[in-house]
Amino acid sequence: MARPSPYDDQTKAAIIQAAVDARKEGKQWGEALSAAENAGYKGGQQYLVKMIRGSGASGAIKARGKRRGKPGRPSGAKRRGRPAKATKAAGSGLGAIQGIVDKMVAARIATVLQEAVATLESAAKELNALR
Repeated sequence: MARPSPYDDQTKAAIIQAAVDARKEGKQWGEALSAAENAGYKGGQQYLVKMIRGSGASGAIKARGKRRGKPGRPSGAKRRGRPAKATKAAGSGLGAIQGIVDKMVAARIATVLQEAVATLESAAKELNALR
């Protein structure tokens, strides 16, 4: 439930009229706020704008334009047909470090494999000698 306005109808009409007149003269919202404060307004600029929009005062604000984007597609609609493009991961700046780690792991694996192959070859020679 919305809270009631702290202004009576006459004061509210004077506030709205002062702000609308200022906007019609081409003044910025800050200047319209000053005009509304002179008429008895005690709130902030956002509430003033909300109050004017809610009153239906014509000419107070230009109508909001449509959002830009592809025509026919509502904002936030998902794309169909193609898979989504891959986005960079949060740690994508660590690619160089990951490459270094990969090289170190590959070198250690190669060393261990060479030792294992050498051990197996020596075991095979001993088996052949026993036959």
